[in-house]
Amino acid sequence: MNKQITELVHELSLIKQVDAIVLAGWIDNALKEVLLKHNAGLGFTMCFWHNLLHSKILFDREENAAKIKNKYSIPLLKELKENIIKRNYLVLKDSLPSYYHQIEKAIE
Repeated sequence: MNKQITELVHELSLIKQVDAIVLAGWIDNALKEVLLKHNAGLGFTMCFWHNLLHSKILFDREENAAKIKNKYSIPLLKELKENIIKRNYLVLKDSLPSYYHQIEKAIE
């Protein structure tokens, strides 16, 4: 068995839960839009970035995941924070399709 695979199997035997994530080419573009261009989405703007930064890379044959992780190991910028708040604030309560109104309808 390949040494990397053997090490991976050993690592997995020590862990109770593993989330397998395949970092396809889209992740670099998605993170660029958010972190470099400060484009906020609804509700999940930072989830891929957070997962990438806090994950342990177990297998990365061509070191693409490591390169992307290194590239986006940057601080959260004020402009992105402000854009996240602007984009998501209205859907919390003040608009017709707000989360508040959706929950209210679900309770009825």
